[in-house]
Amino acid sequence: MVMLRFQEALATARWEDALSHCSDRVRKGATKWPTEQEFFAKTLPLEKVLASHRFGYWSESHGKDSHSYGMFFRLTPRGQEPLVQWHWKMNTTAKGTWEIDWEPVALDLDALIEKKKSGIAARQKRVEAARRALEPKLRGVKTHLTAVSDEFVIGSPMHFRVELMNLGEAPIDYTAAGVGYYPLRVLNEKGEPIPCLKGPAQLMSHRGSAEPRSTKILADDVDLNRDYHFSDPGTYFVQFDGGGLGIGEWIRPVASPLHQDQEFVSTTTFPSNVLKIEIRGEKE
Repeated sequence: MVMLRFQEALATARWEDALSHCSDRVRKGATKWPTEQEFFAKTLPLEKVLASHRFGYWSESHGKDSHSYGMFFRLTPRGQEPLVQWHWKMNTTAKGTWEIDWEPVALDLDALIEKKKSGIAARQKRVEAARRALEPKLRGVKTHLTAVSDEFVIGSPMHFRVELMNLGEAPIDYTAAGVGYYPLRVLNEKGEPIPCLKGPAQLMSHRGSAEPRSTKILADDVDLNRDYHFSDPGTYFVQFDGGGLGIGEWIRPVASPLHQDQEFVSTTTFPSNVLKIEIRGEKE
């Protein structure tokens, strides 16, 4: 409702009414302009604000008594690079009401495009530097698959452990997204892949680090019987194919409302050793 009132006030040139729905810093910023009309015309994409009935948002946060939505408008036409967006927010106040907030400075699209291009170039340099720093560390990284179960019987659990080994002399950073959920790779005696039963899922990722000459357990209880249906006993080959694991370098945050966290520059090519197992028929 606050947004609708704000739009209506702008559309009918009731500038003071429009400002009444804005944050303190926006109202303070408006005092530096010759007129309130000029302030709104120069500091926000007025036509887009007035023409929109739905607003895309890129973030939201909620506390006990505070709520905030980070919203955006696309300023550059679709297909044009670089993509430039204008960001604003809807926040709750100490009184429990809502207010509209944005950076109360002149909106200069050409300057924003140049700033975005410079940011892209600076990021690329950081990524290249991170990859150069990462390369020697990768030589000592490997994953290791271990059979936890003593025997493998159709219809019974078949447990395996996945470990990350840092055999080098420098610490490494890694991210792991559902390593214990991703199915292991299984081939039959002819080297043909066995169809997996597991479907796609949304997985949480966690950060970790491994000191030199150390081993980290990524998944301690991966059950083949959970992900595959074995109908025939025989010889099979099992491997962790590296899914969900990334080894990389953290780079400093990018100066953008959409990128406040550090960025992880990673590579994901760490399949494990291959285990040969014998699967027996179901126990009587």
